[in-house]
Amino acid sequence: MGKKIEQPADSAAAIVIRFDAATGQVTGFAGCNHFFGSYQETGPGRVRLEKIASTMKACTEGETMDNETTLLRLLETVDNYALNGRTLSLHRARMAPLARFEALAE
Repeated sequence: MGKKIEQPADSAAAIVIRFDAATGQVTGFAGCNHFFGSYQETGPGRVRLEKIASTMKACTEGETMDNETTLLRLLETVDNYALNGRTLSLHRARMAPLARFEALAE
């Protein structure tokens, strides 16, 4: 949503999203809590994320919590995506990207 979020030096605390094509599940880490839900591709470049929920770990208030809250809210508004090299952009309608993720080396 136009705000760059710096990833922490500790990769275990990095914000991550994973899509499992075999199960239709989306999982990840939003900075403090793990999240999970389902997704469905509804056409070429079209996707719907549903039933996004998260663990409820007590987290330090502030920017990390604000970023997490924003991310979890926007995931359910996404209706399309674009892949450009190692970058996944999540969009709503024809708006600018709501979120961008860089692929991790595995």
